[in-house]
Amino acid sequence: MNSANIFPEYEPPPRDECAFCFIFESTQDSARGLFTGPSAVAHASVYAELYDVLLQRDPMKPGIWLEKTDHQNMTDVFSRAIADGMWPVIIGEDRQSTLSALNALPENTSLMAFYGTAFRSEKEREIFNSTDVFMAGTRALSTRCLTSSDMRGTRDVMETGMAADSIESFVDMAGAGSVLVSIDLDVLAPSVLMNGRSIEPGGMKYDELTSLLRTVFERTEPASVDITGTKDIVQDTPAALLAVELLIHIAAMAQGKKEK
Repeated sequence: MNSANIFPEYEPPPRDECAFCFIFESTQDSARGLFTGPSAVAHASVYAELYDVLLQRDPMKPGIWLEKTDHQNMTDVFSRAIADGMWPVIIGEDRQSTLSALNALPENTSLMAFYGTAFRSEKEREIFNSTDVFMAGTRALSTRCLTSSDMRGTRDVMETGMAADSIESFVDMAGAGSVLVSIDLDVLAPSVLMNGRSIEPGGMKYDELTSLLRTVFERTEPASVDITGTKDIVQDTPAALLAVELLIHIAAMAQGKKEK
């Protein structure tokens, strides 16, 4: 039963039969409704193609369990999904969801971060201090980012070096260890996805992002993906449809890893 009522027209199999777990960030009030961005992405599932045409896979077939939880409980829900044998994906408002995932994964987990804007807050300092970080698509750096010693160990692929072979450095760094792939939607060009928050010029095209993601999935062992930066996405917009398309493509890539 779709007790979370997230993908309105999808009825998942029993939890113990599901291969994936989609975790949508909710508010902390008693009603536990989804935040605006995650809610818009979930609602777009009604109109989106839930079959991945490019990879010829149906990630809904092995079963996707749907959860909603607030940030305070995100790490526990994420950990339970892994313990139950599911591959989790977080759909969150902002990069706090990245920290929730990192807190549930092994300490040696490497972070592959597709971020258009780097190091926006003190909270994000925790991300960069907690693990090896490789950033792709960064085109806007705050003053704090440029002057902080915390960033000196971070590997960057700037916009001019986003070819798939640039990910080789990350493959070498990650080795056979655990990998978290974090995608902030601000990595995409505003002409591709304008969510009202990031208006820095430049950015990845959708095909560039998904090509790099496929390389990461082929060459490393992603333990999970979190999609952030949905905060300003509203319902029934192209941005919401693109986000759910990306979500399904990620699940299809993970499905391919499971089938090998």
